[in-house]
Amino acid sequence: MSMKVWIGLGSNLGDRWGTLSAALKELEALSIGAVYSSSIYETPAWGGVAVEPFLNQVIGFTLDHSALTPFAQSRFKILEAGWSEQERTLWYSRSRFALKLEKSSMPPVELIAEALMVCLLLIELILGRDRSADVARWSSRTLDLDLLTISGDTLGLIPYQSDTLSLPHPRLQERSFVLTPWAEIAPSLYLSSLDTTVGELHHRLTAENLHIGSSLLPLSATSISHINKPSQ
Repeated sequence: MSMKVWIGLGSNLGDRWGTLSAALKELEALSIGAVYSSSIYETPAWGGVAVEPFLNQVIGFTLDHSALTPFAQSRFKILEAGWSEQERTLWYSRSRFALKLEKSSMPPVELIAEALMVCLLLIELILGRDRSADVARWSSRTLDLDLLTISGDTLGLIPYQSDTLSLPHPRLQERSFVLTPWAEIAPSLYLSSLDTTVGELHHRLTAENLHIGSSLLPLSATSISHINKPSQ
């Protein structure tokens, strides 16, 4: 089954442009074919903790689920040398989803979703994200990767709920920094759990002026021009 994934990217610490570019290169290793990307937007921090503005973007691609396990294993090898025993135990426990994929030629969608989320968390760590227990939620970060939703060619939008993952992302309808770039590349994507499209959600949020500004202007994206943009 072909699966299309949509991911939100954000950065407000360090070399924001460089971090987004590096994250995109990492994510390309999990894709089949083109990676579709929005413009990059500079947006105010959200959540009341971080102060520095974010660079935000949304991308979409067809997932190569066979790449998830080797990707996770290779990133673990890079990261584990710097982990404490407690951190190593925690992350290997979380990685069980990715490792189980090796044992199934037709893995269930839920297992693929969890394994993909593990890979996103590992990319965040590789690129400097601090996920220590004492770091405040919604604080500044080098990289934030949000799995927004997954759709299948025969199943349509795939809803999913676990202790570690909710699909579609539970707060996407409140976030202009997600909906503005997402509506740029997938306005007609129907979100069945919300009974509306990405474009309609964006229009509604803009009209109601919720959370951050009602109009976000895209920045130049020339530094990541290696990512393909869909024709309209």
